[in-house]
Amino acid sequence: MENAKIYEMPAKLNQANSRIHEDNLMEFVDKDKDLILDFKENLYVSSAGIRVVLVLHRTCEENGHELILRNVSEALKEIFDVTGYSRFLNIES
Repeated sequence: MENAKIYEMPAKLNQANSRIHEDNLMEFVDKDKDLILDFKENLYVSSAGIRVVLVLHRTCEENGHELILRNVSEALKEIFDVTGYSRFLNIES
């Protein structure tokens, strides 16, 4: 993925910081970039954080870009599985 921006997700993505990260990420979508969200350092994602992922997915799709989730923990992957989001999210192992 040559035209991709890798964004390292914070250790905690929650109500307190989700808007800041969403705004930062939207800048890349607006600049014709595919996005790779790297969850390597992430320990916790609240429902507000999951909302950020879903909004980014929709926005990328609408703009012809790809969103890839990388280094997702088993716990977060399970949340995406239970909610059905893993059916349409591109989650790399």
